[in-house]
Amino acid sequence: MIVSCPKCASRFHVADKALGTDGRKVRCGSCAHAWMQKPIVEEAPVVAEVAFVDPAPEPAPAPKESPPEPTKAKLPRPAAPRQRPTSISRIVIWLVFIVLIAGILAGGYRYRQLVVNRWPSATGIYEAVGVSVIPPPSYSFTFVKEKVETKFETVDGKSVLSVSGVITNKSTRPRPVPQIRIFVRDKDRKLVQTWDFSIEKKSLKAGESADFKTMIKNLAPGADKIEFKFRYPGQMSKGG
Repeated sequence: MIVSCPKCASRFHVADKALGTDGRKVRCGSCAHAWMQKPIVEEAPVVAEVAFVDPAPEPAPAPKESPPEPTKAKLPRPAAPRQRPTSISRIVIWLVFIVLIAGILAGGYRYRQLVVNRWPSATGIYEAVGVSVIPPPSYSFTFVKEKVETKFETVDGKSVLSVSGVITNKSTRPRPVPQIRIFVRDKDRKLVQTWDFSIEKKSLKAGESADFKTMIKNLAPGADKIEFKFRYPGQMSKGG
């Protein structure tokens, strides 16, 4: 039997025995579309009984008539030849195309942060062409809260605040490790001090973790709590 693909209309020959009585799932060799093919049941021909009768006598010849006049019709006019676009038209088309592409690229650059927030995988594209963006949380680093530790230590006879912990690369590709900023706040959550530092490892593989540790000297009076934040290249240029 002949089977036709419902998607691309390609036709194939399939043995009737291969489909069985209930049909089976087949796949198109052209577009790989799969569907359930039922066997095609051909209807049995209708048989009617025919009674043979004697032929009727031939009718008398009709009188000869004059031949009918030929039907007149106007011939259709040939279609006008299709005009090819002139060189000026081609130039205009190319200019419109260039302006459209330039507009898309300009919009992608101007709204790059919105783009990576909507589609995190676009972060790698921007980074590949050297455009700085702030990766979304699902495509960047994170602090392991259970590993964060703060304590006072004595260094050179002075009391300093030691801050240590672990960061993890949550993305699916190796990424450069950003700088870390510590925000020191008082009991009223007012910012009283900031502290920036970098860890020894410059990059982490996908899913890889690394330890960090820093010492905050000359801790601001009234310090009560600290917060962590990554500083990506796009934020450093803005002083964030």
